[in-house]
Amino acid sequence: METTMSVLDHVTPFHASRHARFPSLRIVAGAFADMRRFLHLQQARRDLHELPDYLLLDVGIDRSQIDDVTAFSEHGLSGRDRY
Repeated sequence: METTMSVLDHVTPFHASRHARFPSLRIVAGAFADMRRFLHLQQARRDLHELPDYLLLDVGIDRSQIDDVTAFSEHGLSGRDRY
């Protein structure tokens, strides 16, 4: 009698991650992602400071809020929700 394997025969009880064997890669990848996000936020801050006040109000922020909106934090944007 021939037995066939089902899809469930290949399921692993844990999430297979390419970084599972190399935890240092996760640290390096996270550091690069943070650096990239930091640089994007700096550019956004410069761009927002160049906008006239009426355009900033259209976006929904005041000039005094630019630094708060573009502040880097580990858990996302600090002073406000994401735009």
